[in-house]
Amino acid sequence: LQQHQANLSIVAIGGSLTSGRAQHARGRSFLTPLEELLRSFGMKAEIKIFGIGSTSSLFWNLCIRTALDRSQPSVVIVELGVNDGVVLRD
Repeated sequence: LQQHQANLSIVAIGGSLTSGRAQHARGRSFLTPLEELLRSFGMKAEIKIFGIGSTSSLFWNLCIRTALDRSQPSVVIVELGVNDGVVLRD
């Protein structure tokens, strides 16, 4: 990590864990510590969060290409499947 000085474009795709609503009362998603870690190594990272609560993998299967094509990220973090059992049962 210390050798990489370029800016990173990171896209995170997923449900409420990604959006931060389910993670902490303060609205911090799991991506906040990642951004802080990268900064500690002198890296600049722009993190775009595509997190929508109560969504299933099926929803993101329909949307993922659009999100990635628009952002052209260096890194993609995917958090899917948490709601599949709930959504697919109905």
